[in-house]
Amino acid sequence: MEDVTNTSANDNTQGTEVVEQQKEVQQETQSADTLLGGKAETQPQEEAEPIAYDFKETISAMDDFEFSQEESDKFVEVIKDMGLNNEQANAIVKYGGEWGKGIAEAAMNAVIEQRNTEVQNWGEAAKKELGTEFDSIISLCGLAVEHVEKAVPGIRQALNETGAGNRIEVIRAFSMLGKFLESDPGKGAGAPAAQGSSLEKFYDKTDFSKLK
Repeated sequence: MEDVTNTSANDNTQGTEVVEQQKEVQQETQSADTLLGGKAETQPQEEAEPIAYDFKETISAMDDFEFSQEESDKFVEVIKDMGLNNEQANAIVKYGGEWGKGIAEAAMNAVIEQRNTEVQNWGEAAKKELGTEFDSIISLCGLAVEHVEKAVPGIRQALNETGAGNRIEVIRAFSMLGKFLESDPGKGAGAPAAQGSSLEKFYDKTDFSKLK
């Protein structure tokens, strides 16, 4: 009977020898010289130089857009492994700036619209509270604003820009002043008070303690 153990061992030994021979042939083939190429040499791969990104020109062409050095460095850190060239990186910066500007404008418009609505609501509430007295009270306010504007130029503009001209508290305050001015036009009606003159001296018939 044939020894199976010895046969198996011989087969393994032969198989190992074949593998070693194949490796030697492969190594000889890889290192073999050619008639034209000579001895093959492995050339070391050179590391690519890092791309220098410059966003100054793109940023200067965009109105009301700021891109600090810190923001620039963070952006470069994000894109450095993407293989983008300087032109591609600048295209992203331009798009991001325009997109951000659009978001900021939309937010600002929303705030302005909300503010305008609030001021309009003040006016509607004042009309409702004053009721039938609205026209007469507004007339008194007009008289007061006209006189105050002589001493405080720009008061009318301030009332409009801040929306205070629609506040019921401001309307009542100016109407109260208008009542005093209506009953006491002052010395030299229509003329501004002299420099250094107090309201008490100018409007000598008015009890200003009632305004306090």
